Amino acid sequence: MEAKVPHMDNVEYALVEDISEYFHTHLTTGLSSIESRRRLELYGYNELPKSKSIPIWKRFVDSLKNPLMALLFVCSVISFALQQHAEGVAILIIIMINAILTTYTGKGKKRKEGWDTVYMYLIMLVVFFREILC
Repeated sequence: MEAKVPHMDNVEYALVEDISEYFHTHLTTGLSSIESRRRLELYGYNELPKSKSIPIWKRFVDSLKNPLMALLFVCSVISFALQQHAEGVAILIIIMINAILTTYTGKGKKRKEGWDTVYMYLIMLVVFFREILC
């Protein structure tokens, strides 16, 4: 089965010789240094474009823009208003741990679902410690 390389469609099925002919190169000698320089000037380096990096402070702030984090913050404020300082501090610590971990691990839909489970366990932990301390 001889596959030609028209417009590089289905290149994975093309013969090596056809690809070599398509790119005007030789299989054993490759490109001459003059042709190599010409193609480098014409096409540039063979590298992927660098993705735009998000500053760490922006990732940290974005990690706090989560409805569950807002709910925890409200709970912390309520705890302080009710003179339950230990619970308020514990909730704020959980919020900070979450923000730091999310900043460094990134966040995606699957990771977010995983973190929601962690949040629930942390909330249960805070309730557990509240019961012990009170």
